[in-house]
Amino acid sequence: MNNRSGLIRRISYDEIPFQAQASFRARSLRIPEETLRRAWLGSFERELGAISTKYTIGDAFCGAGGVSRGAALAGLAVSWGFDVDAIVGMSYLSNFPQATFHQVDAQHFHTTPDVHVDVLHLSPSCQAFSAMNTTEDGGQHGEYNRDSFLSCLAVVKHVRPRIVTMEQVPGILFARSSAYFNNFVRDLVDIGFSVRWDVLACEHFGVPQTRKRLFLIASCPGHSLPSLPTATGHASKVNDYLHRSAQRTEFADRWHETITTKGGLALDGSRLTIAELQAIQAFPYNHIFQGTDAQIRRQIGNAVPPQLARCIFMQVLDCLREVDRGDTILIE
Repeated sequence: MNNRSGLIRRISYDEIPFQAQASFRARSLRIPEETLRRAWLGSFERELGAISTKYTIGDAFCGAGGVSRGAALAGLAVSWGFDVDAIVGMSYLSNFPQATFHQVDAQHFHTTPDVHVDVLHLSPSCQAFSAMNTTEDGGQHGEYNRDSFLSCLAVVKHVRPRIVTMEQVPGILFARSSAYFNNFVRDLVDIGFSVRWDVLACEHFGVPQTRKRLFLIASCPGHSLPSLPTATGHASKVNDYLHRSAQRTEFADRWHETITTKGGLALDGSRLTIAELQAIQAFPYNHIFQGTDAQIRRQIGNAVPPQLARCIFMQVLDCLREVDRGDTILIE
């Protein structure tokens, strides 16, 4: 474990070196992996071994649906999203009409019924932990944003997913903010989860910008831990996404700097259009955004790039299928 990546994984009995197994006098008391999973997942009626059944995802702090879009592209069924903002809810439902949108904050989500999913994603607001925020109190809404992060474990316990993913700014790993992340990891481990995390560079996963994001993947008790994706080896450039024009040729052969919630600027000083911001965040052209110009720019700037999310959830999906090929668990 270093200051940007780490792994805390529970090993099974079979992974213990043979020479050491003799020291475990209570071998007959060991609990099968499927029993541990069943104890965590509780009474949800589903046959997990049915690989043909689509795996489901719930998107916490969903915004306009960047994560859900990436999950859908990977092959997951989007079940629900929640966010406190009604405007982003309009965007979310415009793109995922089959899903349910819950307008609620994380602190009160535990009262929401029927939210069990296979995969839970968490993207609590990052402003309080961003390196761009230099205030001690986390800036505007800092206390609310920190409270939202502290509510993530309660969301996990309420949803009881097989896999948890989280996206955050790398700044949460350092100094002032590290206790929030470290405590969340500790809390997951305390309830039997295995956890890994790393900082990923967007340009290595098909996104034409230099943004870096922290991703965490955790698996419930008795479940294999998915890997994080490895870099594709191709750094995407802005001109892979934007049509060349007299005004945009200065973008050639370089990535765009990280866009903000207010939108970015071209090198000639002109403001990027919403369509260009959408392309730089690697949203498909048909993703719908609702609201005013300023609201849409904020939604795009706050979003997890769908192409990066897709790479994450392809790893998750492979792991779910591998586990379910090995056994069939009946959960009520």
